[in-house]
Amino acid sequence: MKIFYHSVIPSTSVTRRVYFYFIDKILNSAWRIIFVILAVTKKHIKKFIACIVNKKSAENPQID
Repeated sequence: MKIFYHSVIPSTSVTRRVYFYFIDKILNSAWRIIFVILAVTKKHIKKFIACIVNKKSAENPQID
């Protein structure tokens, strides 16, 4: 990630380095939070998809 930032915007000043360091940390923690949320809500997502499928089949009973 850091290599990508440095290649896009070269960090010549210290403030830029600090700025991109914080972006890197925020992105890493954000990805961890997203993975935790996905792991927790997988069952709920499956139930939600099942409800949508059931509603569609109830609306269109001829499709079997």
